[in-house]
Amino acid sequence: MIFSTRDKIFDGAIWFAELELPSVSKFDQLKEQGCELSIDSTSSDCNWEMTIKHPDWGTGRLICPLKPAKADLEVIQHNALMTPQEMQNFRDDMISMAFSYEGDGSCILAQYKNALRMINAIICDDGVGCIDYNSYAIWTAENLALEVGHDAILDPQHLISYHIIRHDNQSVSLHSHGLTDLGLFDFEILNPDPELVGRDFSVLRAITLEIFQGNLKSDSPKFAIGDNLMRMVPVEDFNKYASMDDMYFRRFTNDDKHNSNRSVCCQMPGKLLGKLSKNIKIAKFLTRSVESHREVHVNDELTAIIANRSQASWSVLGQLADDFHEFNFNIHVKLIAQTPDGKEITHQPLWFLVDEFKDDHVDVTLHAKPDYITDISVGYSDIFKIDKVLEWRIETPLGYVTSYNDLPARFIMQQDEQFRKALRLIAKRQTGQIAATR
Repeated sequence: MIFSTRDKIFDGAIWFAELELPSVSKFDQLKEQGCELSIDSTSSDCNWEMTIKHPDWGTGRLICPLKPAKADLEVIQHNALMTPQEMQNFRDDMISMAFSYEGDGSCILAQYKNALRMINAIICDDGVGCIDYNSYAIWTAENLALEVGHDAILDPQHLISYHIIRHDNQSVSLHSHGLTDLGLFDFEILNPDPELVGRDFSVLRAITLEIFQGNLKSDSPKFAIGDNLMRMVPVEDFNKYASMDDMYFRRFTNDDKHNSNRSVCCQMPGKLLGKLSKNIKIAKFLTRSVESHREVHVNDELTAIIANRSQASWSVLGQLADDFHEFNFNIHVKLIAQTPDGKEITHQPLWFLVDEFKDDHVDVTLHAKPDYITDISVGYSDIFKIDKVLEWRIETPLGYVTSYNDLPARFIMQQDEQFRKALRLIAKRQTGQIAATR
């Protein structure tokens, strides 16, 4: 399922906070990390082209342009998963150098991780970040360093990006990029509730994973999120049949780039007259907070991928728990529980509250009544090895921090003491719990 159909796993740019184009010698430090460098200075299209080969990371190409190329700040400002502080680090005087990474046909999630390892080595001390034009995904220098600090392959979430378009302090469009390049389709939510990239991020996660698994098609007539139903309408049909009021929210995305291989999340039709008409309306429930978080049932392949990342990034969870200990945030892990007689309940993994966790095990308690399971109940406690963990999350007032979305954590860490003091009070009222110990 998660394989690339494109020739280049990464095809984008690396940004440097410099005023002049760097020389070849600037990148000699790559040799110290096991890279073999080949320089081509004969092309009339650029100053030089460097082929970078590493025995474990693979092959990448870095191109120094004839003239300094500027970064596209509009694309950066539309990124829905960056903090305001991070956006301020990207300036219009940054130098942009093209970088691409060749694929070898194996799992794109592992290949992409190797591409990030190479980019992290390239940017060294003065790189600002990078962008992948396949998906417009942006990685800051700090995020790159954190990601390559552990061995977990990427989550499918990292192969795409979400853009949010705002006008007059109103969110008018929230849409994905990158799914089309994986042979799927991108989607768009019009007049979106801003919390879809905050506390209600699980809604975006649900839509994205269902598309990855092939359960949600570009013209699926029915799809449930909690107690709400919606349908997917190809953008061509939406543009043809939607009202002027709803088309108003597409006025900033009604261009060639956003008008193919894309579907709009729409309202289910009404009774008989609604089904027989061409009347198409945006999904109204996505314009307000979606209170019920939808738990996505994923197939075995995707479950293994997510579990691999969660277990391999266990040290990241430990570091975040230490950093946020002052807030007493609840920590949860998803596990395959066992009945008192030792039988695994494989058909419904459960979320447990973490009481204590160590490097190799976690002590948990079940705090929510499981659906359709009578063998265990609220208050059930147990100790599990880390290799039984399927997912982990930290519950904050700004949304869940997970192995695939650390936006709430980055935002909190970038705030001053006054904000953190207020957050401590909010978290105390919200949880009423004692933080997990290590």
